[in-house]
Amino acid sequence: MSQAGISYIPPIKKPWYKATAHTYNTTLFLANKEVQESFIVATLLFNIKEQKSKEDFMTLIKNRRQEAPITGRFEKIKQSLEFYKNIDMCVKHRVTSKDFGAKRNNQYTIYEEYGMYCVHPYNSKIGVFIELSRKAPFDYKNKSFDKWGEQLLNSVKFSKFKI
Repeated sequence: MSQAGISYIPPIKKPWYKATAHTYNTTLFLANKEVQESFIVATLLFNIKEQKSKEDFMTLIKNRRQEAPITGRFEKIKQSLEFYKNIDMCVKHRVTSKDFGAKRNNQYTIYEEYGMYCVHPYNSKIGVFIELSRKAPFDYKNKSFDKWGEQLLNSVKFSKFKI
């Protein structure tokens, strides 16, 4: 999958549905109807101020993630933010939440995220977000999710922007 400044290979070797495709954001969708599980690969490019250090970038991302409205829909169970070792100026995130707004089997779902934020290496005033997420019945565990998330992040390639 390619868009301005970034390309990647979606994990899970099945056909993905392109839900949105714009110059600076893309959303891919895949459903496993047998177990009521769905997956999204989302990418977004956004403007940022030039970052002086990895620590400053980490602070920016922590603040950005706290800006999400607190509506009561999601209850975080686990979350982590850490520097991504494979690419400079990237912060990896991993979150597991209860989603009270999406029902499966008449109860809340599990919502998991595995992704990263990066300073684009060819333009330090552009931030990049890429993430694999899944929703499923709360008690349905997917042991491959972290592996697929890491495959997605490892497949990311940055490119210069066309002018």
